[in-house]
Amino acid sequence: LLSHFDGNRASSITAAQQSLQVAEAGEEPLDRVRAHIALAFAWRNQKVWDVALDHARAAEALARQIADAGQLAWVLCELGQNPRIPNAETRAAEALALFRDLGSEWGEVYALDILAGWAARRGDVLRAAQCYQECLALRQTIGDRLGTIDILVGAAALTVTRGRLETAIQLLAAAAAQLVRA
Repeated sequence: LLSHFDGNRASSITAAQQSLQVAEAGEEPLDRVRAHIALAFAWRNQKVWDVALDHARAAEALARQIADAGQLAWVLCELGQNPRIPNAETRAAEALALFRDLGSEWGEVYALDILAGWAARRGDVLRAAQCYQECLALRQTIGDRLGTIDILVGAAALTVTRGRLETAIQLLAAAAAQLVRA
């Protein structure tokens, strides 16, 4: 998957497919869960929704079978980002609850960001703002400056849709200040 972050998404799919082949040859179900998550992520980023969904569902089934709440939470986030799932937002909310139970602030941030996006898309600006605010507080608590910038920019975009340009400018200025410090 690291190749994905270099911009080489085709290589990330190949690497994840190889990872799944190795995992299937082994006896560790956790390796198969991780490989399916990697493939779901890679295919989702290629916007090949159905293939991504197949891998996410396979990962979900395996994570539930081995009762690994952490992996299940990450799978639910993956499902929560696939627009082909009618209950995607519910899946992201399930992930958030699991991450909270596990005490994973990074997981909470990820799930909250997904939930903010869904709320914004359906026009629930208040809920999106609440998610962004909670996400921002967590990112600041864990010292994630670049993530803080990302949330501030997302919140600014949301305020623009509501015609609140002054607030958007303030949020972008706060993001710029974080960037200078990062």
